[in-house]
Amino acid sequence: MENSTAYSSSIMSNENPSTENQPLLSFIFTTIASILLLHQIWILTQKFKKQQTKAAPSVITPPHVRTFIPHIGSALELRTKTILDFIRGHAAALNSPIFTATIMGKKCVFLADSRMVPMVFSSRNDALDSDALQIHVLSNVLGYKHQDAVDILDRTLPISHR
Repeated sequence: MENSTAYSSSIMSNENPSTENQPLLSFIFTTIASILLLHQIWILTQKFKKQQTKAAPSVITPPHVRTFIPHIGSALELRTKTILDFIRGHAAALNSPIFTATIMGKKCVFLADSRMVPMVFSSRNDALDSDALQIHVLSNVLGYKHQDAVDILDRTLPISHR
């Protein structure tokens, strides 16, 4: 009779030995599912980036500094080196006076040879439009109105006018 009372009291209290492991199993399952989801998202973003960065066959792109940390890229390396050491080192390693590197998610172009500057900025590339850059700096950094910045570039407005 004592055994039947113990059995009936354990049934009534709904004690199940497997319920002790449920929080641990739930945590493990959630962790594995999260890791798989993040991995899948990473794979999809890499495929999307490759589709966007495919250049036309006639366009020659400079070599890119490879890093192991996505988004941060070469920013950690720039903390330990001077910018000049960074440029000279990668220009020598990549065997190119022009190269690109990812710094905090932005693709930056570096020129190791000063003779390349006129060639790069005089090209008709919209991404390297020096007039747009000068207008941006004049209006956003120095506080000129947009039209005044355009007039300064056209040399129709004196620089002292604000």
